[in-house]
Amino acid sequence: MKDYIQFIIGLLILFPVYAYSQGNVLSEENNISATADDTIVTDSLLPSNGVPTEVTLNSNQFIPNPTKAVVYSAIFPGLGQIYNRKYWKLPLIYGGALGCAYAISWNHKTYVGYRDAYKDIMDHDPNTNSWLDYTNNPNVSSESLGPLLKRRRDYYRRYRDLSCIIAVGLYVVCMIDAYVDAHLFDYNISEDLSMQVNPVVFEKTAMSSYSVGFRCSFAF
Repeated sequence: MKDYIQFIIGLLILFPVYAYSQGNVLSEENNISATADDTIVTDSLLPSNGVPTEVTLNSNQFIPNPTKAVVYSAIFPGLGQIYNRKYWKLPLIYGGALGCAYAISWNHKTYVGYRDAYKDIMDHDPNTNSWLDYTNNPNVSSESLGPLLKRRRDYYRRYRDLSCIIAVGLYVVCMIDAYVDAHLFDYNISEDLSMQVNPVVFEKTAMSSYSVGFRCSFAF
């Protein structure tokens, strides 16, 4: 059991290193030399006969700039996603923005009402009686109604502030999403990515007997 755990830990450590090295090799193999007519030749595409394979470069392909994407999103939420041509994200962004705006407005309005009512009932001035909107008993004392108004004032103030924090978080997430999305816009995910788990029988050795286990293999 201990050897198995060590094997799993070793696999988790070595796999990111192997994947990183594979990424460096692929990036080196894909270094290209462009000709005047937008035709490129890659060393990785050389067949066995030594004749290079020509690939036409599409100069009209849109590749977003991450800096522009994050600047547009900072100017107005959603512009970065429009620039990246990820229009399906707009309902999520503007739906969240409208929800935050409504929560801020409603909690602030309610907070202001309880705040003014608490001030009026505690100043003992008969001309300031906005607290009557929150009770059916005009003869209620400030000692009984005042603490209730104060608790509700603090409650809605807290949720108003929380709604503001969520709105700021949504704004930051929009910028991060636009920046990362622009970086990964042309990231190539191979269809050959796969993982296979197969049963395996380990042969008898001088140190151990026959054993059964699983072999996990990754294809790139």
